[in-house]
Amino acid sequence: MKCLVCFILVFSLSVAQDCPLPANADIENALTILLLNAHGFQSYSPNITGSVQYVCQAQGNMINTYTEVSLIATYTPNPGQAETTRILSMGCSSGTWSGITQDGLDLPPASVVGVPPRTNCYRCREGFGGDTRCRECDSACNFGLMRCNGSGSGDCCLSFAANGQCSNDLSCTASGPNYVATESNNFTCTCNLTCFDGYTVNSNCTGCNLVSICDADRPCMNGGQCIQYSPPDNYTCTCTGRYQGVNCTVSDLITNGSCPAMVTSIFILNDRTINVPLTEPVCIGCRFIDFQSGDLISFSDGVWRKGSTVLSDGDFSGNVIISSTSNTLFLTLVHPATVVDVGDTLTCSSSSAGQNSIITIGAFNFLNPRVSPNDTVSVIKGSNLTLTCSDPGNSGTPRYVWINDSDGSELTPVTNNPPLTLHLTNINRAASGNYTCRSTNTDLPGVNMDTTVTLNVQSCNLFCHFGYTVNSNCTDCYLVSICDADSPCMNGGQCIQYSPPDNYTCNCTGTRFQGVNCTDRVTNGSCPANATSILVLNDRTINVPLTKPVCIRCRFISNQGDFISFSDGVWRKGSTVLSDGDFSGNVIISNTSNTLFLTLVHPATVVDVGDTLTCSSFSADQQSVITIGAFNFLNPRVSPNGTVSVIEGSNLTLTCSDPGNSGVPRYVWINDSDGSELTPVTNNPPLTLHLTNINGAASGNYTCRSTNTDLPGVNMDTTVTLNVQFPPGILPYIVFNNSTSTVTNITRQHLYSTWRVNAPRPITLLGSAYSSIYISIGGTFSMSGRFNYLYSTLFPSSIHGIRDSVVFAPMWNFYDIRREGSVSYQTFSSNNPLANDAFTGVNNFIRASKNITSYKGIWMLVMEWKDVHPYPHGSYYYYYYDQILERHNTFQAILTTDGSDTHIIYTYKCGDIIQKFAKILWEP
Repeated sequence: MKCLVCFILVFSLSVAQDCPLPANADIENALTILLLNAHGFQSYSPNITGSVQYVCQAQGNMINTYTEVSLIATYTPNPGQAETTRILSMGCSSGTWSGITQDGLDLPPASVVGVPPRTNCYRCREGFGGDTRCRECDSACNFGLMRCNGSGSGDCCLSFAANGQCSNDLSCTASGPNYVATESNNFTCTCNLTCFDGYTVNSNCTGCNLVSICDADRPCMNGGQCIQYSPPDNYTCTCTGRYQGVNCTVSDLITNGSCPAMVTSIFILNDRTINVPLTEPVCIGCRFIDFQSGDLISFSDGVWRKGSTVLSDGDFSGNVIISSTSNTLFLTLVHPATVVDVGDTLTCSSSSAGQNSIITIGAFNFLNPRVSPNDTVSVIKGSNLTLTCSDPGNSGTPRYVWINDSDGSELTPVTNNPPLTLHLTNINRAASGNYTCRSTNTDLPGVNMDTTVTLNVQSCNLFCHFGYTVNSNCTDCYLVSICDADSPCMNGGQCIQYSPPDNYTCNCTGTRFQGVNCTDRVTNGSCPANATSILVLNDRTINVPLTKPVCIRCRFISNQGDFISFSDGVWRKGSTVLSDGDFSGNVIISNTSNTLFLTLVHPATVVDVGDTLTCSSFSADQQSVITIGAFNFLNPRVSPNGTVSVIEGSNLTLTCSDPGNSGVPRYVWINDSDGSELTPVTNNPPLTLHLTNINGAASGNYTCRSTNTDLPGVNMDTTVTLNVQFPPGILPYIVFNNSTSTVTNITRQHLYSTWRVNAPRPITLLGSAYSSIYISIGGTFSMSGRFNYLYSTLFPSSIHGIRDSVVFAPMWNFYDIRREGSVSYQTFSSNNPLANDAFTGVNNFIRASKNITSYKGIWMLVMEWKDVHPYPHGSYYYYYYDQILERHNTFQAILTTDGSDTHIIYTYKCGDIIQKFAKILWEP
């Protein structure tokens, strides 16, 4: 008995989830165990005799599933026994209901009889929730379904997703768009999308699918019957009365000798392409002209063809209507798309007229207009904005108009001549909203193509100083008037503003000051101190910058060579007499007894290149004509130019030439690295810079700089980049010498021998550090251990010992050094002055070959295989001796490191290398 009770207890604790409400058979099975547990070993065959009332339901993970329930059942323990009513608890395990033995079978409390079940429970056990046995969900679950599948606040089941899964929110986002969960649908996420007649919701509730165009559009007009086919946009109309056409819309179209009313009408006299919408009726009238008389030709044998196929009245389900008059053949296409497509041809011909006309069906484009700016535009209150609407390439006769979406009013006249602009000025907050450019087409009545711009008017609290205004996005201030911003005209001068906003002139008239900003006091009979002064004695061309003040002094000379005195001097620009103060004060005229002065404060406001200024005197009976020439101030010419590569130790001359500059330009060579002047300043180019015995430090930029006394502070530069390279390296071959360091010979102890050399510090190579080098007589050296392989093989090798080795093979072979030849090595340290020559050659070679400038080795290992012969070699190998005694090779391998980078050089004696040792061993 104890064993049995223990088994039932363990079984009842193994609770699984997700069972539908138990059937009567499930309850009867549970009752069998519960009766046995309550009353001992007997035979029970319970039978549910009445309805079952649920008292508690603990929600499962899916809709209509539960983990536990408590219920009131009326049953007979065995057939023929009296009915009994008890309350019991059941749990779901592995999809199967079983009774919870701990709760037993009790009389139902009166408080739960006839009461709806509790569903806000995560357990249905005796002792958890009073009479109802409900252990309530966390308070966070007290809305929506008010259910849970656990005790925590995150275990709420507030709604059911579309797939039946419990969800801890009411948003239905997991089910997809357009799903809602409300009390009216028991908080089950249900598709809330509604569709018009003829449409049904698609499977994922994202849109509506057409199922019947007959129900959706009712396309058959005037009593016509719509017959639906598959797919759902395929239909035909059975028309009644005098209506015909695809949609029974064409009435009395069978009118001989004319185009129906409200139909696009086109007359054809020769070959042409027509661009019409294929969704609206079109009527084509075909006529032929007598080119001698110019009259229309009468004919009665006219024929219409589509391609090469003759068309007849009534073809294409009545969509083709053909009629005629004495000189016109009409073709009406009720629904053109059922007859022709873009690219098709229609031919009208007459044998009696001896003519035909080919009509090509072109594409009819009716697209949304282009607008600029587009999308959403943010502007500041009080600013201005222009919206532009352009034609995207529409066919036919499109018309355009700007519309205010808020009230539908037309903001511009309707035009068929875009671009169409809409100017919005002094914009206020009420102007926020949508502005639509609408396009209509006479060939498609009732169809609009719209492109909308959204205007977002923002207030701006940014403050700007005088002469500045806020930019369009309220991020900064920009200059609108330098006169208001800086008040540049001094001493009472009047500032005159031009465009752009930093362009102005000062009118200094009446101030007794002159100059760009009215800062120079006028002195009669002289040139201002800040002006370029030019003396004129006869006709000449002057080349001066028109951005700086210039003063022209005009004098006349007598036959005796003296200056003539005069007081009636006159200045003219072209034929116009100049007066003091002209051009907003930019003309200043003064004189002495023998000189007439003309000062142009801002020459560009008075003259331009090519203009003439004439100084004349009636009493002196002379004049001088001054032509304003171009003032050139260009970058100097240099040779050689661009980037120049030279070899260290060589010489180079850089030459700077005048490009044809005006005035008095000066030139100098400058080193850009420190700004120092490398040559004297000269106004007599060409200017040469000689660089001799150039070293690596000379690499860099060299600039020829030009300045001009007429433009102080302005430089014109041309730069040459010098790239100093090391001379091509000479392949080093180190001659061993015991006076520099010890030379070690490797002797043959067996068929092979390997010698270990310890490096003074680890050598970094191929991403790893090595402390030893192993030299083999077989023409190899290894970093990873002894490498004793007699015969060479190609890399990579599948042989285990070779595949896993870090080995270098200057010339790998089976060498015999018992009689002749040697294998030696010598190490060098940069701390040894006697090794300088060896290091210099190797360092220079690495720098030149690798194009690096800073390499300097600190340790070097030189390995030499000298006069080595292939095996076998010796006096007792008579057969081979004569053949291979003179067959030998000499080569070196140099390993050098600077402590971080490691380089390996193979050096071979030219002309001494025998490449086919393997064949020598076997050739007779």
